[in-house]
Amino acid sequence: MGKQFDIKQMHTEHEIIICSKCGGTGIYSWEVCTDYHKNDYETEYEQCSQCKGTGRMFKTRKWQEIVEPFDPKQGNKNLRRKLK
Repeated sequence: MGKQFDIKQMHTEHEIIICSKCGGTGIYSWEVCTDYHKNDYETEYEQCSQCKGTGRMFKTRKWQEIVEPFDPKQGNKNLRRKLK
C-alpha cells in the first residue's frame, strides 16, 4: 500500500454582526438617580467601548477540515459512533 495522505483545508468566514453591548446603536445609556425623594432620573450616554460607536462588530471564524482515507479494519478512533 502507498503512503497515507491527508487533505487539509483552512476555511475562513467573515461576518458583520450587531454589537451585543449597545444593541447596534453605538451608544450605551444608563439611568442615574438625581433626586431620590422626587424619583427623578437622568439618562447618561457614552460611546460604546466594545464597537467604538459603530454599532457593528466584525466576526471572523477559522477552522480546519482534514480529509483522510478510511480503513474499515483499523477503524477511526475519532468517530463518535460506529458505522454499521
